Amino acid sequence: MDETPVKAGRTDQGQMKTGYFWPVYGEQDEICFLFYPDRQHKRVAQALQSEHAPADAVLLTDGYGAYAKYATQLGLTHAQCWVHSRRKFHNARGVEPERAEIALNLIGQIYRVEEDIRAAQLTGEGEAVPPTEAQQACGGVLLCLDRGAVSQAGLPAQQSP
Repeated sequence: MDETPVKAGRTDQGQMKTGYFWPVYGEQDEICFLFYPDRQHKRVAQALQSEHAPADAVLLTDGYGAYAKYATQLGLTHAQCWVHSRRKFHNARGVEPERAEIALNLIGQIYRVEEDIRAAQLTGEGEAVPPTEAQQACGGVLLCLDRGAVSQAGLPAQQSP
């Protein structure tokens, strides 16, 4: 789930208003594009229209705080998108190039695991498939990223003046 700003409708002064599409990926591989005139936290609950979720449900999002709050309330597993996380390290290259590059390379290893999964045409449906060496390695990559973040107290959010 993600929210994307779009210009839609007009204000009294003739300028376009900003609204938001909230695409939601469903459990049957469908995507529903919902539209709301704002980005209020309540839109997450309205978009997902659920007070109860399956025990194995995962809410995949960016870092917007409303998603984490909703996932906690419903007891969902909250997973954040690697593209958004990767962007933070990419932006930090000007301030901490060596540390940022290490993190980017580790995230690149996760992307390669995804490529392997697509190449093997694994869908996650049907019979369980034993994890490949690449998938097992992904756990090591995540552990390394986690330990690095804890030991370094994260990367700077933006370039220093």
